[in-house]
Amino acid sequence: MASKIMDRERRLIYLIAIILITASFLCYLPLRHNAFVTYDDYDYIVNNTQIHSGLNIDNIRWALTTSYFSYWHPITWISHMADIDLFGLNPKGHHLMNLFIHMANTVLLFLCLRLMAGKVWESAFVAALFALHPMSVDSVAWAAERKNVLSTLFWFLAIIFYVCYARFPALWRYLLVLLAYVLGLMSKPMLVTLPFLLLLLDYWPLGRYRPGRYVGLVLEKIPLIFLTALSLLMTTLPRWRLGKVIPAESLSVWPWLSRAINSYTGYLINMVSPTRLTVLYPFIWGWPWWETALSAAFLVSITVAAVTVRNKYPYLFVGWFWYLGTLVPVIQVFLVNISPMADRFTYVPFVGIFIIIAWGMRDVLNKLTVYLAATLLITTVLSVFTWIQIGYWRDSGTLYKHAIDVTRQNYMAHNNYGVYLMESGKLDEAMAQFDKGLQIFAYNDELNFNMGSVLLRMGKPREAERYLLTSANLWHKGDRAEFYNRLASSLMAEGKYAEALDYITKLSLIRPKDPDVFYKKAQILIALRMPAEAAGALRETLALAPGHKGATEALRTIAR
Repeated sequence: MASKIMDRERRLIYLIAIILITASFLCYLPLRHNAFVTYDDYDYIVNNTQIHSGLNIDNIRWALTTSYFSYWHPITWISHMADIDLFGLNPKGHHLMNLFIHMANTVLLFLCLRLMAGKVWESAFVAALFALHPMSVDSVAWAAERKNVLSTLFWFLAIIFYVCYARFPALWRYLLVLLAYVLGLMSKPMLVTLPFLLLLLDYWPLGRYRPGRYVGLVLEKIPLIFLTALSLLMTTLPRWRLGKVIPAESLSVWPWLSRAINSYTGYLINMVSPTRLTVLYPFIWGWPWWETALSAAFLVSITVAAVTVRNKYPYLFVGWFWYLGTLVPVIQVFLVNISPMADRFTYVPFVGIFIIIAWGMRDVLNKLTVYLAATLLITTVLSVFTWIQIGYWRDSGTLYKHAIDVTRQNYMAHNNYGVYLMESGKLDEAMAQFDKGLQIFAYNDELNFNMGSVLLRMGKPREAERYLLTSANLWHKGDRAEFYNRLASSLMAEGKYAEALDYITKLSLIRPKDPDVFYKKAQILIALRMPAEAAGALRETLALAPGHKGATEALRTIAR
């Protein structure tokens, strides 16, 4: 009899896994039509020539040593290289691979909860919410967010291995936990909170808390905590060197605290009402004090309630602290992002809230048929929102236009949409978007640079120069080449050749093998009536690009 019950449950588990996979695939099917977007996809994949030769020893060595794009995540780079080998630069393949990993994550989450808590339907509901909630769309539909879905794969594997170790302790099982954790950290450092989550899971559902065992449970996590510290160090140092981290102490405490509190509640509001989701939320300079006070009161109330009823409703305690704790790395104690929130940050944290919903509803709805009906209704509604949200990722223009439509004062959305319009040749519309962005943030470097660029394309160098000079700080911090190039062009158009020569000379030091730079330098020198120097620049052009038609003709003219 027992074996028949086990076989029946095993078949049920297989059936649920198939349903979860099928539902996820069908819901995310519009992904196959989506293109790469200019928000990170081009930097990570399209324009990153380092990975274009696919998987080979040199590229793997690069992946293991680079902190390109401010992160050390070699496993993520290797996965992108594998995609290049399989699909080239066809976005369909890259997007579908993200989806396959998301489907694997969904099944692993279901199996993980079933293994820990022994509840089939509650575990299935959590997995369905994880799979189909529109807040997960950013992580799946964004090719550059491979690091998010990939690291989560190892996150769930690490928990499964830990459950096996907790029930049948053995060194080799613990080593599997360490291996999964290391691979996860090498995919994205978001996993740094895992050791502390395992302590929560020791309380419920694993039930490992016993008198006299508390210290042992902590000591057991020391190797994992050591890896956490190492990952934090490797993640923070590159960002400090690149100047991409704004230390919290440079800001007053209240704005940071207000931002953190309102982000915690903001994510929950978006979870319940996912109608205004976007990839770019505007930076909020200051929340009203009463709004922050209400958010703080709500968070404190739930926390107190979770602690108070932890014995009767342990899932509330664990689920709530799962949410609070796993959001800590992205709640921006150090500002690394202009946006106070991002949907992709909730990919793992919301699992805690989903646990509360699934187990809480089961306590309220005693009849299984009613519970399953409610589950089906909720996941169906969420699937519709998810299908719609995926459509906004169709291309860059649609993505940024949607961000403008559902937010206010979103200067970066205006900037990115303006760049898209400019590259599409719609210069007047692009200028209008940059102007709207500058009305919100007049001294933003990117907006000023892009406004200057579009004015240059419109043949208005005098107007462009002011914006380009205002954006100079951006280029002094990073890649100055394009700034020097465009400013030199602007000055040449105005006849300010002496000033243009200064910038083109600086550009030649940055791009010493670019023939167009030396040809432009020669044109400036000719205008300044410096034929000997111009001839030298032309010879440099021909050395880099033999047969350069313009340089050849100009050199003949000078020789006469």
